[in-house]
Amino acid sequence: MARPRSSDAHARILAATSELLEQTAVSELCIEEIAARAKVGKQTIYKWWAGKGELAMEAALANVEAHVHVEDTGDTRRDLQSFLKKSARLLRETSTGRTLTALMAQAQGDPEFLEDFRERFLEVRRGALRTLLRGGLKTGQLRRDFDLELFIDLVFGAYWYRMLTRRAPLDDRFAAELLEMLWPFVAARKKAAA
Repeated sequence: MARPRSSDAHARILAATSELLEQTAVSELCIEEIAARAKVGKQTIYKWWAGKGELAMEAALANVEAHVHVEDTGDTRRDLQSFLKKSARLLRETSTGRTLTALMAQAQGDPEFLEDFRERFLEVRRGALRTLLRGGLKTGQLRRDFDLELFIDLVFGAYWYRMLTRRAPLDDRFAAELLEMLWPFVAARKKAAA
């Protein structure tokens, strides 16, 4: 039976990986350097992660979860705007966008990694946005008859397109305009005064 991961060592490894990803690409990560920074043996890293891609994915997810979490202020539109702006800033101002682009590229040629990436990163982030939207459904701020999964596809699709093509910036204006465009299709209709 495998020994459980030390939460302290695990956190140090992810922090070391994140630090190195600020300076280098996923393909250039060096397990020996991560191990030295994290003060663990290389074998510890190889025991817990199948490779650099898997380790970079977990480090990127930890970074995203630390900076882009679901807020519940009672105003779904404001919470969604905050989620979108924080996402854009993180992808623009840190190595996270570059890392995710590399991981998406790796996933295209590796079906096993694609499945892992879909399950351990994409679904986790979809779940965060789904939670935010379900809060708006519960409070009646969102229509009950819109396709929640398609809305999530549209939001993340716009982000991925900008990240992968660099056609236009992932900035606060983009986040605001994306919400402005999508909001009328999901917002609950106001009842006409009698």
